[in-house]
Amino acid sequence: KILIRGFGSNDAFDAYKSDNNKLEIKNYTDTSHCIYLVLDQNINISSQVGVPVNGIIGNKLFKNKCVKIDYISKRIIIYNNEKQIKSAIKNYSSFPIELIYGKPYLNVNAFFNTKKQPLNSKLLIDTGNTDAFWFFKQKDEGIEIPKKHIDDFLGRGFSGDVFGKRGRIPSISIGNYNFKDAIAAFPDTIATSDIDKIEGRLGSVGSEVMRRFSTIYDYNNNVIYLK
Repeated sequence: KILIRGFGSNDAFDAYKSDNNKLEIKNYTDTSHCIYLVLDQNINISSQVGVPVNGIIGNKLFKNKCVKIDYISKRIIIYNNEKQIKSAIKNYSSFPIELIYGKPYLNVNAFFNTKKQPLNSKLLIDTGNTDAFWFFKQKDEGIEIPKKHIDDFLGRGFSGDVFGKRGRIPSISIGNYNFKDAIAAFPDTIATSDIDKIEGRLGSVGSEVMRRFSTIYDYNNNVIYLK
């Protein structure tokens, strides 16, 4: 039995950790998969997204294999060897990622003010977040909330509702990819103060951005490929 804490203003909740489970995804099999079982009925992903969801696939799958997520074809492809990977990454752009506790972090340049230099920002790649970008205002004085913004409900995390502000910032760049007038959310401090102590992390990049790419995650080589 363990305690889990996620985004939100509520306290941590109970869960159970179970090792050495068998996970099968079509032809892929993992005979030593670790799972976390949540019994709290208030943690209901299905009610949040509007479709039946039984759980979340975590980093164990990604750290053992090279994985492609293709939103257009609605497929996940798991590569088994280097030959397959070399063939798959042709015509993709590569970007270094940093893995911390099994989570991938990507550096982007965020322009909060056209008169200032961009802020180099370490962001968690969070495909479970339906927003484009989240920034934690308390983490860096260079993060500026747009003058034109709204107070908004940003979603529900594992530990309760998350509120904050939402507005457009001039641009955000991932390498040569540039998002102009990008919509960014700024969660309230109460929802984020205890959740992430990662040094240098300034926020998250969510699926509203990642769904625009075909993405190959190569955790073993600390790199992602985008097209």
